Amino acid sequence: MLDTLFASGSAWFTVPALIGTALFVIRLVLLLLGFGADHDSGMDSMAEATHAGHADASALAADGHTHSADSFKLISVQSVAAFVMGFGWTAFAAQRGLDWDFTPSMALGTVGGFGIAGLLIWLLRSAIGLQASGNIDLRKAVGTVGEVYVEIPAGQQGKVRLILQERARFYTAVAETGAIDRHTRVQVTRVNADGVLVVKPA
Repeated sequence: MLDTLFASGSAWFTVPALIGTALFVIRLVLLLLGFGADHDSGMDSMAEATHAGHADASALAADGHTHSADSFKLISVQSVAAFVMGFGWTAFAAQRGLDWDFTPSMALGTVGGFGIAGLLIWLLRSAIGLQASGNIDLRKAVGTVGEVYVEIPAGQQGKVRLILQERARFYTAVAETGAIDRHTRVQVTRVNADGVLVVKPA
């Protein structure tokens, strides 16, 4: 098994594949659990290279519209992990399964990496769009208690997670006064004309 994975130069492909797979799974679990989305650095060039658009946002689309600045920051990290994973396993399959030389295997691996990353981003952004879409009357959010998903600095926007129509939804929000930390329970006091929620600690 180890000889198959690491012999004859295969380590150049299997090591990135294993690291990318591990990182991909870890970040996917964090994504599903809602952790870590506001602590990642921007890696948006990968998202742009895979024609999935800008992916440096801090959480989810907020008001039923899909904004390029309102997706998971986590998508950019996931896309890098997906690229490394796709590159490694595709190149490994080309080298060991098709008996290709190192250079063409690497070339095919690069194509596979971009393909996997692009597919991942498309799937995640589609899921985000579905979660944020719908004919939701934001006025119904007034009085609703939710949780800050991305910290709301004083005078700036953040993200809150609310349960509306029996589904978790994410909206852009500003604090009524001061700043509000992540995971703080908040109550929606009003909705601005631009669809941004105004919240205060519950």
